[in-house]
Amino acid sequence: MTIGDRIFWSIMCFVVITLLWIKFLEPYVPLWASLFLSAGAAVFVCTYKRRQAQ
Repeated sequence: MTIGDRIFWSIMCFVVITLLWIKFLEPYVPLWASLFLSAGAAVFVCTYKRRQAQ
């Protein structure tokens, strides 16, 4: 994956996590928690490297 792909998927993860959070968890946990979870997912997506097949 190129850096552009990683940024795209990070943004998509942010949007999906936030929308699901608003739908299901907003009454119980504030929206700030989804921001931190999304930031963690973005860091994971940007730093994860698949192993090459041998």
